Amino acid sequence: MSEPRTRARVTILLFTFAALSLVFLSACQKREKDDLEDFDPNEPVKLKVMYILEETFGQTYGNLLQRKFPNLELEIVAPGLGTFTIDDYLQQINKEQPDVLFLSLPLYEKLADAGRLMELDSVIQQDRFNLSGIYPAVIEQLRVSGNGKLYGLTPELFSHAIYYNADLFRKYGVELPTDRMSWDEVFKLAQRFPSDGNEEERVYGFKKDVTGGLSELVMVVGDTIGLTSVSSDGLRLTLQSDGWRKVFESVMKTYQSGNLHIPTGPITFAPETDPFIKGHLAMRLDSFSYYSQMLEGRRK
Repeated sequence: MSEPRTRARVTILLFTFAALSLVFLSACQKREKDDLEDFDPNEPVKLKVMYILEETFGQTYGNLLQRKFPNLELEIVAPGLGTFTIDDYLQQINKEQPDVLFLSLPLYEKLADAGRLMELDSVIQQDRFNLSGIYPAVIEQLRVSGNGKLYGLTPELFSHAIYYNADLFRKYGVELPTDRMSWDEVFKLAQRFPSDGNEEERVYGFKKDVTGGLSELVMVVGDTIGLTSVSSDGLRLTLQSDGWRKVFESVMKTYQSGNLHIPTGPITFAPETDPFIKGHLAMRLDSFSYYSQMLEGRRK
């Protein structure tokens, strides 16, 4: 007997933007439109940039900028690859007072709410900067996170979505997922599905992509809400903080409910064994490329 065809709907979890590497060109002090000065490329200008690694910034942006503007001097403040909390990062910003910031979405929102970022709409209008090359949904999300104003731009986007099986939600009387849900809300929905039955027939509430390990899921959840595992100086673990404790508890509660699918055996993608394609999984967190894999798998 062939597996039933499932109708999957996609909802974008906008909180996954927190996991992105976003470069926001914003100043730490607010300036009004009348205070804007024309940039003279022939005059020496110095910018302090807070970026993960100095060499990475140079390879990605700095060399190109200095080739176009030879009189531009860049000072890179590099926190390094060690992960840290939002508060750690804010302390470094307060200390260094950079002109250009590399931020996650939670930091962007926090600094925008505090009035610490420069509003860019007036600059964009003054310089006739064309935003058409940037995906409109990204600009919209940045404005939403900036309470209607644009404080930064991102040159690239890596995001994930939650795919959900609408038929399973309706079958078990669970309300459908919505945009901008928190992780707690997602996990609570997952726990409402039945966890009984044998492995070949039962339903799971949630799974993270093809790897989907428990520890990996914990780190992804923490990362998307701005938590990091090591302090900025690399000397102190932060996994015992209240924020991480809540993440561990939320993931473990879902796991203990039996509604979290954890893969066993070799980690490979095969449509014939994919629980989502087979109609045995309510929600799956994955990249946008999974959509084409899902469609291909359903054709077989």
